[in-house]
Amino acid sequence: MSFTRFPDLKEYALNYLAKYSSTENHLIRILNNKVKRWVFVVKKEGLSDKEIEDYLARVPFLISQIVFSMKSVGAIDDAQFAMNRVRTLTRSGNSIQKIKGKLAQRGVPSSIIEEVTLSFREKDTELWAALVFAKKRRIGPFRRDDTALMAENSHKAWHVMSRGGFSFEIVKQVMGMDLGEAEEKMNELQASV
Repeated sequence: MSFTRFPDLKEYALNYLAKYSSTENHLIRILNNKVKRWVFVVKKEGLSDKEIEDYLARVPFLISQIVFSMKSVGAIDDAQFAMNRVRTLTRSGNSIQKIKGKLAQRGVPSSIIEEVTLSFREKDTELWAALVFAKKRRIGPFRRDDTALMAENSHKAWHVMSRGGFSFEIVKQVMGMDLGEAEEKMNELQASV
């Protein structure tokens, strides 16, 4: 009977990082999931518990070595990952609050999240993201010009933007603009984002 050999975690990490950018914590989670899947397969194949336990005892050390080597060659950099994600998510209309949550889910340390989002907050990126958000959802200055629905839609738009994580001040600023102002402001802010 032939058993599935022990997984080559370093090769798996390299293949993963060749396709996706990752944080240190996320890579650890990915590698641990790979080991769990391997254990599930080899238990079905009949590999002894002793052999499985021996391998599992080495896994934390192997993973820490892999993560260290990936960090030393620059394949993993949590701060750079966070900067790239903040830039991408802001351009697609996500608020800083939503971005913080998404970065935390990916395992970015909270100190890096605060540092990166603070630098973006200083550049009016929250206003840019709110304008993109409003444009995507056709609310606020980007709504259709149907005066009968305007008051009702305005109230709903406030709620939509608030649920999107935007502050009262930002929502008030966006909702107070007309289409020309909003497009002009987006063009002005585009270079800084």
